[in-house]
Amino acid sequence: LKTVLAVSRGQIPPLLNFHTPNPALKLEESPFTIPVSAQAWQDEMRYAGVSSFGIGGTNCHMIVASLPDALNARLPNTDSGRKSTALLLSAASDSALRRLATDYAGALRENADASSLAFTALHARRLDLPFRLAAPLNRETAEALSAWAGEKSGAQVYSGHGASGKQVWLFTGQGSHWRTMGQTMYQHSTAFADTLDRCFSACSEMLTPSLREAMFNPDSAQLDNMAWAQPAIVAFEIAMAAHWR
Repeated sequence: LKTVLAVSRGQIPPLLNFHTPNPALKLEESPFTIPVSAQAWQDEMRYAGVSSFGIGGTNCHMIVASLPDALNARLPNTDSGRKSTALLLSAASDSALRRLATDYAGALRENADASSLAFTALHARRLDLPFRLAAPLNRETAEALSAWAGEKSGAQVYSGHGASGKQVWLFTGQGSHWRTMGQTMYQHSTAFADTLDRCFSACSEMLTPSLREAMFNPDSAQLDNMAWAQPAIVAFEIAMAAHWR
């Protein structure tokens, strides 16, 4: 989260509680520095790396990039409480994807329900075809899709192509749970809800109160107990993978 915020806001925060570097690092002989005060980060595109080294030997490195200014400037502020929705499309060829974008632009202009369109694209169509695009759903989406389909600049449309590969899921570990975790996703994603229900069923004979009660009851303190917290984290992660798959 710290890295994402730094990249997004263009500010490098100081390292908390840092005083003296380990001399074995020999930082003075390297291009690296440790920030001791907030620093402005003015690069047009900002990139940062995050490494995670698990105690079980699992290592992961992620690259985080800032949103291009041209796209960031066109994203409207959403109303408080409104859920963000993305339109995801894929097709077997570039021309087919552009035709699909035109069809969705037309549907949006006809005042079709944007959330229903996004749901249809996510659950009723294949998303692993080689030519793909993603666009935020807002008042300018139809115009952006039409522009992109006509091979003009569609600032809100991200597109690319590549062969389908294996999916790798990276999730957080201990300490990431909270009361009512997963409840919003449960209400808005069929795949998430169905998978989480299977996890609840698998734990039904082992946990009393139930895992559902522990996760969804805002007054429950069961998630303070690792016997409920660990299954809750795993169940949430499995359900999220089902949603994104």
